[in-house]
Amino acid sequence: MKDFYLLGRGELFLELLRLTAHMLDKPTTRTSTRDMNHAFQLAARAVFLSNSADIEKFSFELPYIKPIADATANSSLDDDSSVVADGWSTIILKYDFKWPLHLLFAPEVLARYNDMFRLLLRIKKTQHDLHALWKTYKQTRRFAVCQLHNKLMFLMDNLQHYLQADVLESNFSRLMDAVNKTNDFEKLKAAHATFLADILSRSFLTTTTSERSEGGDSSGDGVETITNPVFVNIMDLLKLCDSFCSMSEFASDREAEDYYIKGYSDRFNKLVKQLTQLLVCLRDRACGAYLARLLMRLDYNRWLSAEAELTRSLTHMLRC
Repeated sequence: MKDFYLLGRGELFLELLRLTAHMLDKPTTRTSTRDMNHAFQLAARAVFLSNSADIEKFSFELPYIKPIADATANSSLDDDSSVVADGWSTIILKYDFKWPLHLLFAPEVLARYNDMFRLLLRIKKTQHDLHALWKTYKQTRRFAVCQLHNKLMFLMDNLQHYLQADVLESNFSRLMDAVNKTNDFEKLKAAHATFLADILSRSFLTTTTSERSEGGDSSGDGVETITNPVFVNIMDLLKLCDSFCSMSEFASDREAEDYYIKGYSDRFNKLVKQLTQLLVCLRDRACGAYLARLLMRLDYNRWLSAEAELTRSLTHMLRC
């Protein structure tokens, strides 16, 4: 579970992103699920995991929802122009559980794991895209472009490290300790529930609103809309990074590039200020110790405080 839902096999998902990023950027179609699973098998083969028994138990689904406009227009079922949200927000990773694991990983539990999976996959994709741009900008003399690029990389690298090291690894170690100390299934189930609740809370994935796929499926595989304000802010930052990575089309137009860089920089400063203020507001909650670590990473050498022009409350918190 950790290797797949929590992206423990990083090399596998880097290869998968290389094969499917263009597909996930677009709205889903009726063939998206088939194409995604084919790419998953190719990625597993590329990193020498095709013979792993676990690979055969995992599969992807990219739910397709027929738009209301098409339904009212009595369009043909063969019309593949009917699309919904992009793949990043709808992708579902499934696992074929055997008894008695199905008692531990109920559909609603897997839905929460998929919330975590979608966030980690999106951050990994954005982080990879930003690092890939290093070759493009390493010799440029455009200081503003390099500066913004470095800021975005710094933010994504530290956010990814916070999630993988401070949240997932530390909580997974505690879960394994609890598992090794008990033979009681109910205690095991309680330890797993605590683990899942902790990683969701510390990843800002606790507040959700259901959106079910076509046919009213209520099996627990439905995609969730996260309304946590910190999560919404992080998603806005990811969108900003994606826009920056696609800015190469303006490379030959210096005036257009300057215009977009100015807009991206202003947007970045605004979002970072909002993010930090939100995290400061959560400092008195149970996850405050973890948020202090994230803030310390982001505010290394007081860089973020200066950029966002924050109040004394953040500085006081980080010194405590």
